[in-house]
Amino acid sequence: MILLAYTFTADKMVILNTPRGRAYELVGSVRVVDERVEVTARRGIHYERENLSVLYGDAFVRGPSWTMSGDTIRYSPKNLLVQGNAFLEDQYRTIEAERVLSMRDSAWATGGVRIYLKKRRITLFGDSGVY
Repeated sequence: MILLAYTFTADKMVILNTPRGRAYELVGSVRVVDERVEVTARRGIHYERENLSVLYGDAFVRGPSWTMSGDTIRYSPKNLLVQGNAFLEDQYRTIEAERVLSMRDSAWATGGVRIYLKKRRITLFGDSGVY
C-alpha cells in the first residue's frame, strides 16, 4: 500500500523509472481509494509525479451515491475520466457514452451519448451532454 492523497493496493506492484518519472505497475485486484471514491480494476499504472492512476480491465468506480464503469479509468484527486463503454448511474439517471469526464459535482459525456431520466422515463440521445 502506498500512502498519498489517496491509497492504492494490488496483488503485485512493480516500480518503474519512466520519462514521466517514477511509476508503479499494478497487477491483480487493483484498488484505489480516497475520501469520496473507490476504484477497482484488474490492472493499472500509477504515475507518482502526476498523481494519476490509469486503470483497466473491469474498471469500476463507486462514489457516495453513484457508480461508473468502463474499459479504462484515468483517476486523479481532481477528476475522473472513464473511456470506452462508459456508464454512470445514480438515483436519477443513467448515462452511457464513449467517454465521461467527472469533475466533482458535474460531468461531461461525449460520443454516442444516451441519458435515461428514471423518474420521467425519458431517454435522450446526442453527441455530448453536460450535467
